[in-house]
Amino acid sequence: QVVEKTGDIRDVEYAPALKVSKRPDAPVRIVLTGHMDTVFPSESGFQDWALWDEDTLNGPGVADMKGGLLVMLHALLGLERSPWAGRIGYAVLISPDEEIGSLGSGPKLAELARRAAVGMT
Repeated sequence: QVVEKTGDIRDVEYAPALKVSKRPDAPVRIVLTGHMDTVFPSESGFQDWALWDEDTLNGPGVADMKGGLLVMLHALLGLERSPWAGRIGYAVLISPDEEIGSLGSGPKLAELARRAAVGMT
């Protein structure tokens, strides 16, 4: 809920967060979090991107969370190849509202954090 300038209380719905989990009952739990980029409308020029060559993407957020998501993916792929993979479980939460204060995803983040030994954002 939010309180309007008039003092009225209004319910707010947020886009759903994306959660992926593996080995939820493992003895060691890791939580990885990130966010969906940009609060700009789809027609905004801030949505423009370009492929400069076959290895280089240029655009808003490519070095921010998009890059962070790739780092997260490859870290998890490395974990899955490790001898410790069977003892380590993880949850990944990608929130849709980080740029506006995580009001909708905050409770989900807190719940995951309570059950984790390690959290990385």
